[in-house]
Amino acid sequence: MPMQPTRRDLLARSAAVAAVAALPPLRATFGQTAPADEGPGATDLQRDLEQAIARHRVIGASAAVYHAGEIETASAGILNATTGVEVTPETVMHIGSITKTLNTTLVMQLVDEGLVDLDAPVLDYVPDFAVADPEATRAIEVGMLLNHTSGIDGEMIPDHGPDQEAILQAVERARDLGQLFAPGEDCSYCNTAMVVAGHVAERVLGDSWYNLIEDRIFGRIGLEHSVVQPQDALLHRASVGHFLDPATGTQQRTSKAFLPLSFAPAGSTAMMSAPDLLAFVATHLRGGEGLNGER
Repeated sequence: MPMQPTRRDLLARSAAVAAVAALPPLRATFGQTAPADEGPGATDLQRDLEQAIARHRVIGASAAVYHAGEIETASAGILNATTGVEVTPETVMHIGSITKTLNTTLVMQLVDEGLVDLDAPVLDYVPDFAVADPEATRAIEVGMLLNHTSGIDGEMIPDHGPDQEAILQAVERARDLGQLFAPGEDCSYCNTAMVVAGHVAERVLGDSWYNLIEDRIFGRIGLEHSVVQPQDALLHRASVGHFLDPATGTQQRTSKAFLPLSFAPAGSTAMMSAPDLLAFVATHLRGGEGLNGER
């Protein structure tokens, strides 16, 4: 059986996240771009970002670099082809599966607090958890959810409609999922397992995953341009995805702002600014201490 990751292992891996957020291509002019922060290398970062999005025909992007305890930023282009609003360092963009590091951090906090054991069966915390195989249901441990060794055949993210997209409902639907292999015997990327891990935190602490991420991570280390609840994106300078229409060669705005909400712990809803994302990474690099000095 693969060794379960230690807290240090999981936190160190989180620090490997790339802190550049970008949107798909568009022919855009960059005559008006948000100025980069002052500091060594800031001018080069702004120049490089502008050249990169022009070269790759990207609609807009925000970048951040953490060095010597400081975060430098650059931004260029626009965040929405319809409105023409410019990207700034405060623009929030989808972080996708980087959300899994937020989710893992939340669970590892509970491990540190003695509330969760990575080697314990999921059933110890979620008694009604089940997958299609009863033996696998009993064998799946919390740590397996985080390191993708649960064996659950649950990479896909089906959309069941807005009235069926609570995190709990995604966990309940896991009972219909088969196994790719016996728990702990191999590794396969699994979004459903991450959702179950987030629900473990919900059950242990008696609060919603959204509130837990906001209170125990965003609020604690001072991330003011980060959201996990979709409706909160309206309170920020939020980006919108675009795609290249092969028939017309023009950029089209996506018709869906978010993936199915029930998969929020796996990455379907979280949006962060590049500086906030990097501040989260820096917290791991600093042994759990945020740039605001809080833990």
